[in-house]
Amino acid sequence: MAAQAGVENLAQGTGCPFGDYDADLDLFVTTGFSPGRVYMNHGDGTFND
Repeated sequence: MAAQAGVENLAQGTGCPFGDYDADLDLFVTTGFSPGRVYMNHGDGTFND
């Protein structure tokens, strides 16, 4: 499901807040060992980083 939505991340996630950057709820994934990633919501159930 994560791969289909475009949010697959093989790092160990430690948090995942949502926020509004561009009119859709976008996702920010934090990890303990690598930089966090912002996934931009396309509004159709898919994201890109």
